[in-house]
Amino acid sequence: MASGFILANQRGIAVSMDTMEASSQGEEYRGVNRIFPLGGQHKIVAISRGFDKFMNIPVEILIQRFAHQLDDQPLDKLTDYPVAFADFLNDQQSGLTDEWYLRDNVRFVLNDLYNFYQQNLQNHGQQYPFEKLFNQAVAQLVQRWQPQKSDPTICEISKADFIEQYGSQVGQVASEWLKELLSYGPQTNGGSFATQLQQPSQLDQQRSIFSNEYPQIFDAIYHIMTVGMRGNQASIVFAGMGNKECFGSLQLLNIYGYLQGILTTTDEVETINQNNAQLISPVSTYTQQSIGAQLLQSGMADTSFNRIKQILEENGMQENDEQRVLGAVRRSMLVHNQGIQQTIVNLSPSELARMSRTMVEVNSFVSRFMIRNAGVGGDIETVIITYQDGVVWLHRQQNIDYQLNPALLTRHGNAEN
Repeated sequence: MASGFILANQRGIAVSMDTMEASSQGEEYRGVNRIFPLGGQHKIVAISRGFDKFMNIPVEILIQRFAHQLDDQPLDKLTDYPVAFADFLNDQQSGLTDEWYLRDNVRFVLNDLYNFYQQNLQNHGQQYPFEKLFNQAVAQLVQRWQPQKSDPTICEISKADFIEQYGSQVGQVASEWLKELLSYGPQTNGGSFATQLQQPSQLDQQRSIFSNEYPQIFDAIYHIMTVGMRGNQASIVFAGMGNKECFGSLQLLNIYGYLQGILTTTDEVETINQNNAQLISPVSTYTQQSIGAQLLQSGMADTSFNRIKQILEENGMQENDEQRVLGAVRRSMLVHNQGIQQTIVNLSPSELARMSRTMVEVNSFVSRFMIRNAGVGGDIETVIITYQDGVVWLHRQQNIDYQLNPALLTRHGNAEN
């Protein structure tokens, strides 16, 4: 996952993101980029919310290719950028084709199958033959990808048409997957699995995972590619201001891959204007509720508690006093929140940046002690976006050699270690 915060007021926007990622196996990787200025005169950054790849292509590559094809002239509004990005993804120049999507999803199902088999092998050892362990894995795969009535349909194609159009490609991807496992060698788990899978089965002289013996596997692949939206998605936050905007705003773009196109959805725009002059937005955190945001507002609980205690001590608790006590609590909470909001309203862009970095540090620190393999931490990158200067880097990862990349020293890539 990722840990990040956006703080904004009428003076500017500060974005801070950490640079660590954790795999599903628990390995952690440092040096992950998540903030991507669009360059030129565009006062916009695209922020990856922690999904490293989309359709097996790094999200940063898609953003960079999108930025490369943008004209130097900024778009009028921030909301124009997610629309333009969605159009770019559905254009052939993005590189997102049915071939990419099909390969990624088929391998996803096959890797699921392999992982279930390895779990069964670990649980039962050599007391069960390969045939039984593999059949159990197939049953687990089918159970996981059993279609539900609530699943949205994302591709209107019948199973017969799917087989006719994509059946041979699915078989080719499966063959390449098996060859890859075999290349690891017969002494490895993957190589041993692929070797046994290629041997004739008890029911079929020439085993195939897509033969009549295992039609459920093909059904799972059909379901995941036409109905079930699984992890083949990415979320990108666009932050900044368009050419005709004085104040910044944010919009989240969700991207879902499916056959014959890219599906996108956008959340409501968060704006900074005369009526809403500040913003605290966790970009993406490991926990559902941002730890940093909780700590920022922790004083609210102390203030409310002390006020309730004072009322009880002075007057005692009567049943008809309940509404009065609750009213006092609400007023105390409002005063505390107004204090936080008023503080953010008056901060300079550099102070916003310092505050956002601190919130990321706190969130990452607490998450790493509360949750195993939290996938947060590492260097924190920070940019500020202002009407006058556009996008300016305040902090970049320490392992970047600025001398070898003069472009980073331009106004839109200024760095200070």
